[in-house]
Amino acid sequence: MNETIQHLNVNVLVSYGHWTFWEEKTWKRLNDRCSWPTIRQGVIHYIQSCTACAHYNIRREKPPGQIQLIEPPGEVFDLVQKDFTGPLPQSINGNLYVIALPVYLSKYVISKAVPNDSTQTAAEFLIDMTLEFDPPRQLQTDRGSHFTSAIFEAVANRLGCVHTVSTPYHPKSQAVIERFNAKFKQQLSKYTNEHYDDWDVYINTIVSSYNSSIHQIIQFPTFQNFHKRKPTSIFDPIKKQGTIPRANDYWNHFLRFEKVYMDQVNKNIRQQQQYSKRRYDRNRPNIQCMIGQKLFIIKPGMYPAFKELYEGPYTIIKQLGSQTFDVIDVHDNMKRVHSSQMKYFHERE
Repeated sequence: MNETIQHLNVNVLVSYGHWTFWEEKTWKRLNDRCSWPTIRQGVIHYIQSCTACAHYNIRREKPPGQIQLIEPPGEVFDLVQKDFTGPLPQSINGNLYVIALPVYLSKYVISKAVPNDSTQTAAEFLIDMTLEFDPPRQLQTDRGSHFTSAIFEAVANRLGCVHTVSTPYHPKSQAVIERFNAKFKQQLSKYTNEHYDDWDVYINTIVSSYNSSIHQIIQFPTFQNFHKRKPTSIFDPIKKQGTIPRANDYWNHFLRFEKVYMDQVNKNIRQQQQYSKRRYDRNRPNIQCMIGQKLFIIKPGMYPAFKELYEGPYTIIKQLGSQTFDVIDVHDNMKRVHSSQMKYFHERE
């Protein structure tokens, strides 16, 4: 049948097949000149199996892959995320990066300005944070070399942290830290001078303001959820006389606070997750793949003119989650990809 299509209308396929991004136009043009029972299915398969179209055509629909929700942890320090922001303009103090660690349940953020994004800096920050707050049970990071090095892994294991890494080029799995980084840089730009060399002076002020404000998702100040007490502002009235409660009174208050607030925070997080999932998944395909299936992978980064948008085909060799796969090409190069980076490969008959 492919030979019939090529023989009947080579010019149509050349001018419309590669050009349209859409099989429908080729079929309609060809349908005016010839017809058989499966003409539409044949044209659609012929265009979809074109390697040039698969490599260069822009996807005109939402990328596949529906949101997979993360179950809210039971305790404040059960799950944290960690990442570097930068490089920023070098400050007077020699700092170029900001390392931040948001707590997933409370959304409380711990951060610090640092001169580099090395493995040593990442490990030292984790140790300092552990000495002050105790080690987190699970630590999520991206796949930067400073987090995947043997030294950082050894430090995390020694502290008792379960270290997990995100899928490459899939920042949605690090949504809490990525959202903070975006807000943080916007706020920081409002304070720094025209030379952008004093931004590290205002980090503590901005982070403190973030932690003491009511978070949109949990509906409580992150400081209150983390420290189990309300934040105190410099604008609050000064108390001339303080009261020191008995230790037992404070403990009873803490237990009541822990149960009421944690239950409400978990409820608010789940409600927001469901709302975000409905909005994100609307009209989004949920790609279904099997071991041994071939597909194309989108190339990361910017796309100069005449450069391919997709590479491959790759073959799936392992499925790690509902949306994460290990794939390999004909040269035995292996990649770990999310379904949003994938496009079906159609074998030409």
